[in-house]
Amino acid sequence: MFKGTVMINNVQSFQGVAKTNSVNKAQEIPNFKPEEIPCDKFERNDCSYDVLSKEQKQKTVAKAKITASGWSALAGATASAYYALRSDETVAKKYNLDVKKDKDLIRTIKFEQVKSTIPAAIGCSFYGLGQLLFGGIAYIYNKNADPGKIDV
Repeated sequence: MFKGTVMINNVQSFQGVAKTNSVNKAQEIPNFKPEEIPCDKFERNDCSYDVLSKEQKQKTVAKAKITASGWSALAGATASAYYALRSDETVAKKYNLDVKKDKDLIRTIKFEQVKSTIPAAIGCSFYGLGQLLFGGIAYIYNKNADPGKIDV
């Protein structure tokens, strides 16, 4: 043998790779227009912003009330001020809403959140555990409330 070369044995056992018949199949994929792109179910419960049903709106408001009353048990009047002074864009981003199309729903969410934090804000005036007690009662009430009774 020659010096510096390596012999390769068992080359016969090498399996061949199947040939690809056509590389141009990638051109058959249609180009989507932005309005034809299928919706992503992980980003939002619905595909479009203007198709929220009444039940979905009620569940969104109920979820917002539960969150607000839970934080109010810890933060008291500060939570009330936070939920009252939040911008519409912040609420829309938090609950996957459109600022212009869901303006009434955003107002409803903000109003219900402030309303559900008021008991803990009142509890701040009592010494000791009044804030935690009143906020806890508001949280339990909102957690067990029927979302179907929320006026949207």
